Amino acid sequence: MASSFPTEDIKAIEESSSKKMLFENMREAYKQGGDAPAQDDIIINSSWGFRLEDIQTRFDVWQGEVDKNVPMNLGEYQHEILPNSRLRILPGQAHLYLLTHWREVLDASVT
Repeated sequence: MASSFPTEDIKAIEESSSKKMLFENMREAYKQGGDAPAQDDIIINSSWGFRLEDIQTRFDVWQGEVDKNVPMNLGEYQHEILPNSRLRILPGQAHLYLLTHWREVLDASVT
């Protein structure tokens, strides 16, 4: 699976102290096949019963600049329709940016 990751994500994995945990989590997620991850995709792309425009609390949209799983235009779209959002673009980062930028995300979430 890791062989399909972009270079930026491989670098984040290698620089992270969470490499072992990440792969254990991935093995567990697919342990009984791909039905559960497929169901996640269905849920993500279905109606959630509310409109993003109606969310009034502050919302931070974090986006890896070179993320191929969640393209930049999706993060920009979410930022545009969330009335009280901040768009945080991480230059040179892909989908697994949280492995190496978790502290930055956590700090911003509590301020």
